[in-house]
Amino acid sequence: MKECAYDLSQPLSLIFQQSFDTGTLPADWRTASIVPIIKKGNRTDKTNYRPVSLTSVPCKIMESLIKGKLMNFLESNDLLCRAQHGFRSGRSCLTNLLETLENWTKALDEGYGLDVHCTEHCTEDYGRRLLPLCPHLCIFLVT
Repeated sequence: MKECAYDLSQPLSLIFQQSFDTGTLPADWRTASIVPIIKKGNRTDKTNYRPVSLTSVPCKIMESLIKGKLMNFLESNDLLCRAQHGFRSGRSCLTNLLETLENWTKALDEGYGLDVHCTEHCTEDYGRRLLPLCPHLCIFLVT
């Protein structure tokens, strides 16, 4: 696709524009092939595979263009919460964790008590990985 980007840019822009105008996608863009990809371990064990969705490359290009414009608009107009770390450039689960640890440490330094209740998506393994980073925290895992 990259090698013929120049030649495909005009036809794709027409398809993209028609899609925006009508609010629909070409039928084959809505279809995905699900294939198993080995994660690790024995190839004969089905639990060592994860499903991967193979979708249309032009659809991914259009999705990327829309996401870029939308994120640019949201960020330039300060419409995203500062605490939003997912799906943002320069932010991740790691930056979220580091910011949280910084807030907790600041609260403890200022003499506040701190109880952390991890629920729902927070596993016991998460708590074990968090404690070495900040061992003075009292973490209660609620399941």
